[in-house]
Amino acid sequence: MIMTHGQQRAAPDGAFGEARQEPPADGSARRRAQRAPMREIVIVGGGFGGLGLARALRAAGAPCRVRILERSPEPPPDRFGITLAPNGLRALEAMGVLGEVVEKGCMLDAIEVVRSGRTSGARLEFACLKQRTPYAVGILPRALQAVLEQGIGPDAEVLYGHEVLDLVFRDGRVREIVTRSPAGQHRFPAHVVVGADGVRSSVRKYVASDAVVRPVDEAYQIVLGGPVRGVRSVQQHIAPGRLLGLVPVASDRTFIFWLTRRNEAAAVRQQPIERFRAMLSRHAPVVEEPLSSLRDWRDVFSTSITLTHSRRWYARGVALLGDTLHATTPSLAQGANMALVDAVCLAEALARWCASPDDTPDSHLRRYQDARRAQATFQYYLGQLVVRSSIATSPLLARCKLGSLEAMSRNPMSRRLLLETITGLRPLAYDPSGGVA
Repeated sequence: MIMTHGQQRAAPDGAFGEARQEPPADGSARRRAQRAPMREIVIVGGGFGGLGLARALRAAGAPCRVRILERSPEPPPDRFGITLAPNGLRALEAMGVLGEVVEKGCMLDAIEVVRSGRTSGARLEFACLKQRTPYAVGILPRALQAVLEQGIGPDAEVLYGHEVLDLVFRDGRVREIVTRSPAGQHRFPAHVVVGADGVRSSVRKYVASDAVVRPVDEAYQIVLGGPVRGVRSVQQHIAPGRLLGLVPVASDRTFIFWLTRRNEAAAVRQQPIERFRAMLSRHAPVVEEPLSSLRDWRDVFSTSITLTHSRRWYARGVALLGDTLHATTPSLAQGANMALVDAVCLAEALARWCASPDDTPDSHLRRYQDARRAQATFQYYLGQLVVRSSIATSPLLARCKLGSLEAMSRNPMSRRLLLETITGLRPLAYDPSGGVA
């Protein structure tokens, strides 16, 4: 399933498990699907959104060939962890892979927000959510990628090391995509192109040249540390202008992130690694043991954050999903989750188009945009609010933030509403198991 520089390998049949692959119920729909030509769908970007879309297309039974083009020469190593929130888990359930993901990750029962140096604070338990997945899952990126890639189907391929050079349009629609790899230049037929290639997208300009791409005053130092004994929750330890988060992602690994202002990141990395480790342990004593093996700055991944937002999600047979459209702050843990929900929603729209040989794709892509845009817009503005509150240095604001969370965590209704908001279930969220909720 993983190919390099134009070599391909088909995935095995039957790997979808419980995925939805039922044939059309009525005879006319079945006959339309049988008459429909095999569509060529090219996905630019081999991350969670791109692989998730390929998997969801097979689950939806779409008669199409899928080609995933990834710019990197190979899958990146694990440098961070992922929190799969209830909305992302519902998408994985719709793809038929939820059980495999839970098996490879760590089930988490709550979000805890604690004042720096303390051991307790606001606790928001996922059990209060009225749905089939009242929990979260911490997982390593390559584990999730392996689950998504397995069984993408005999009509799908992944090509690594392909840089997009151009999209070719004829008669007002995309027809080809031109790429470059170490083996030379390539042209691939395309009835639909999907840009799932992140913040620095090479596809977005063909759809939304006026999209907002906004660097924010937020930077992270990230460590994959050892296990934290007895912790089965997402934790955030806050202080004025500082935030430390930790998420168990495997039986022996913990995703630990330290938030600072963007212009402070370089100064943080200039100090000895021992001082950095001691600073984090003072802020959150629970991380002292998982950080005990940290010996070198090469084991600390540094990144700064850029938000994206666009009102236009498709044009001329080209569609966008995931961070290409709506990158948000990692503090919300919604990047991968929103991409997975996008993938299921877009796959359903494309499956309807594939079964309708006379339809142009844009009428179906509009349904995808209408189903997902309100939630993505909300997350964009919520992300800006979270960034401002996280980097604010006012002690009063930090106390008010934690006090409000503690008060809301004690009231069942406000606790549920807060969790539904920060985990992508409100407002007007697309439900992968049944449309718009």
